[in-house]
Parts: sequence; C-alpha cells; structure tokens
Amino acid sequence: EALVLDPSNPQIREDLAYCLAQMGRMTDAVLVAKGGLRLKPGDVRLERFMRFADSTGLAGAPPNGAVN
Repeated sequence: EALVLDPSNPQIREDLAYCLAQMGRMTDAVLVAKGGLRLKPGDVRLERFMRFADSTGLAGAPPNGAVN
C-alpha cells in the first residue's frame, strides 16, 4: 500500500525489494528496484540493492508475474 501512495519514494522501494528478496521473489524485487531507478536514477539505496541482487546471481532471472 505504501508503494501505491508514494511510488517514487526510494526508501519504500528499497524496503519492498529486500522483503521480496527475503521471500525468495528476487525477480520481483529487482523489478521494484529498477522501477525506482527509472524514477530516481542513481539513487544510492536502490543502487545498493541492485549490487546485492547482482551478487546473488539472480538479478537477471526471467520475470514471473512481476510487481512494478
């Protein structure tokens, strides 16, 4: 719901991305973070998440009904 209310907030997107990653939904997590980076290019928090996702080797996994 927070993302619906403020979709451009990078903190909300980072929090959601880490939650999704913890739930094993890395593809969705990456899409949430990438959506935030489209709205706020270069955001430090979202860039940090993307480095984390890249380190898992799962960041490029095919979408599975993703969240945006």
